[in-house]
Amino acid sequence: MKNVLASPAAVMIVAIGLSACGFDDIKNNPSTTPIPPLYNWSRQPSQTISRLHDIFFITSNAGWAVGDSLTLLSTTDGGLNWPQVPTTGIVRNLSSAFFVDSQTGWMTGSKTNPPDGGVYISKMGGAYPTQQLTVNHPLNTTFFLDANTGWAAGDSSILLHTVNGGVIWTTSAIGTKETIFDLLFFTNEMGWAAASQGGLYRTKDGITWNKEVVGTLADLHAIHFIDTLHGWACGTGNTILKREPDSNNNLIWTASSITGEPVSAVWNDIFFIGAQTGWVVGSNGVYKTIDGGTTWTKESTNVQANFNAIYMVSGTSGWIVGDSGNILTYTP
Repeated sequence: MKNVLASPAAVMIVAIGLSACGFDDIKNNPSTTPIPPLYNWSRQPSQTISRLHDIFFITSNAGWAVGDSLTLLSTTDGGLNWPQVPTTGIVRNLSSAFFVDSQTGWMTGSKTNPPDGGVYISKMGGAYPTQQLTVNHPLNTTFFLDANTGWAAGDSSILLHTVNGGVIWTTSAIGTKETIFDLLFFTNEMGWAAASQGGLYRTKDGITWNKEVVGTLADLHAIHFIDTLHGWACGTGNTILKREPDSNNNLIWTASSITGEPVSAVWNDIFFIGAQTGWVVGSNGVYKTIDGGTTWTKESTNVQANFNAIYMVSGTSGWIVGDSGNILTYTP
């Protein structure tokens, strides 16, 4: 929440309220004045109680959140309002969203009976998405380099690729039946995929995928890079991975965990804004690092929920989504 002490009008209201209750002695003695609770992350109004799986912003004001039961929310004012975006009647749980501009974006979704997955496109700022493709496996993530080149991936190692904005999608696979949770690409040839059972895959040609040695069998739910040398991943088992050059300039992955958290902790998403500053979110809250992931400090929120995704546009502006329709904004 906002620090009400920063607003003269709010201070006057608080002072009048205290005086009316017979607390003039407290009002006149700042050392005993109650300090309002402050949170690193505060809940924004949300028009849903559905589980929200992903959040994406293209500016500090324009963003989207997607979730179960075809939940699609958007904001144009930095999250002060999150109206429900008009959608079609297709019942799907939406798992991810990626926009290339304020109008054009893609979403992935799935349903359970029978299990399948779909890729959807909107050219109306998220409104009325239309289905481009249906496959027989749930899809968990999508990533686009531009309005033409993009990917989607999901269960049973399925990988979809388009070079014409989704008019045509080609199907291939990463690994052998792992669940792919996240994708990240630098170019049409260079990319990464985070998957189940310690599956962290890399491609250098856009076709062949090789599994990296990461020292864990945890399911890896998310991956994030700030450049081709520095990357992080997170997942089950209180697992945090970091990739950087070692003393011999060899690029290696180092596995670690967050001190004080149990092995049952699940981290669902990770986001860095530089080589030192980043956040991780999941079943055990929100943590921040300012030393590249060597140490982590828990940040406070005004709700208790499982958090599924985070998106930062700067060191002081970002959002988190989670279960029960929770959308939180960063209030450092």
